[in-house]
Amino acid sequence: MPKKPVGEVGPFVVKQTSEGPTSEWAKINWPSDKAGQERFVMDCFVEALRRRGYPISDVIQNKENDFDFRIRMPGPINVDLTEFVYFDGKGNPFERAGEWVNCFDCAKALIALVEAKSRHYGRPGKTPIHVVVYATHWSFRPDQTTIALAQALLRSEQLTMERVFLVLPLGSKRATIHPLYPVPNDLGGKSIEEFKDTRYLPLDPGKFKLEHQP
Repeated sequence: MPKKPVGEVGPFVVKQTSEGPTSEWAKINWPSDKAGQERFVMDCFVEALRRRGYPISDVIQNKENDFDFRIRMPGPINVDLTEFVYFDGKGNPFERAGEWVNCFDCAKALIALVEAKSRHYGRPGKTPIHVVVYATHWSFRPDQTTIALAQALLRSEQLTMERVFLVLPLGSKRATIHPLYPVPNDLGGKSIEEFKDTRYLPLDPGKFKLEHQP
């Protein structure tokens, strides 16, 4: 099975011990192959929806050249996964340090990924399609403003898929999940133009330090 590039992501964990607080970056141990990584993300996605009360069953991973998964919720749904890698096209994106990110530009890149999927599918079929966008590296994870912009920009889209989700894994069967489409996000009454210069700085968990003061 060919290896697929993967990044580093996971929560920064602080623990209290008898000798004082300790900390570690609990990085996800990603499978090296594409199918394994997609299964990991799908497990996170399914568990997150189940915790929200969705009755998901019969999670089947398909072979290549097909939708990635098929589930029942309770009717049949085809699920496709696609990885979000945001960078300027220079060098290896998984090896670059954290840099300031323009929220509007990042949201447009996220939307372009979704639109490309919609064009690939063509017309809607009998079975609904759900798309799961995910990030395997800390520097590719959009912030809340970027997510809100993507939701607002997608409001006017007519996509082939029924729903689009952003899944940000935290560990085995643990993730933060954000619906991207359809979502009635009006940016709190603000215009998109007001966010065109808004930026955020992805923080490298590998550089976090816990300073203990007695």
